[in-house]
Amino acid sequence: MDKTYQTLAKFLSPRYSSDSAISLTYPAMSVYGKSSVWAELLRGVTLGKNNVVVEVRVFIAPLQFQYDRKRIGKQILDQCMLKMADYFWNSESRNNLTFYASYEQLFIDELQKTQQYSLPWLSLSVFLVAAFCTLSTVEGCNFLDKKGQHSQISEAGYGLLTIGMSLVAGFGFLFICNYSYNFVVSCTPFVALCVSVDNDFMLLAAWRRTSPHQSVAGRLSEAFT
Repeated sequence: MDKTYQTLAKFLSPRYSSDSAISLTYPAMSVYGKSSVWAELLRGVTLGKNNVVVEVRVFIAPLQFQYDRKRIGKQILDQCMLKMADYFWNSESRNNLTFYASYEQLFIDELQKTQQYSLPWLSLSVFLVAAFCTLSTVEGCNFLDKKGQHSQISEAGYGLLTIGMSLVAGFGFLFICNYSYNFVVSCTPFVALCVSVDNDFMLLAAWRRTSPHQSVAGRLSEAFT
C-alpha cells in the first residue's frame, strides 16, 4: 500500500511531471511515447497553456489485482477490498493528496439502503400518480369541453394503463439486455414514463375533439392525425 501511495504522489508531483518524456495534457496524456486518455479519471481540472493539467481536485485511481476464483471466494475478496479501503480512509494527507476509497460492496450496501428506505413510499407514490392522472384527465377534459362531450373514467384508466405498461416495459427491456444497475441506466424507464405521460395527455385531448358518432377506428385515425 505504501508503494502505491508513493507512486501516485511521485507521478502527480510537479517535479516528476516536468520530465520532457511525460506530458500531462488533457484529455489524453503522453508518458514515454505512449498516449492514454485519462479524462474519465479527473474531476475539477484546471488547464494551463497547451492543455497542460495545472490542478486536479479529484483523481480516480482504480486499483486492480489478480486472484484465483477457485481458491478465493467472494467473501474473502470483499474483506480484502474493505481492508484496502480502510487503509486509505485512515491515511493522513501527504503532498496535498487526500485519499478516499470506494469498492463494489459499498455501492451494493448503499443501493440496499436506498431500496429499504424508499420502498415504503413507493405505494403512496403510485397511488398519488394514479389519482392525479385520472382526476386531471377527467375533470380537465370536462371543464374545457365545449361540445358537451365528457371524458369517462374508463378513458383515464386506459391512459393510466399505457403509462404503467411503458414503465414496466422500460425496466423489462433493460433486464432482457442484461444491463447492470447504475444510476444512469436506472433513470431510463422514468424517462419513458415522462414521455408516455406527455403523449397520453395529448392523445386524450385529441380524442376528445373527435365526434363520438364516428367509429373507434375513425376517431383514432383523426386523433393521431
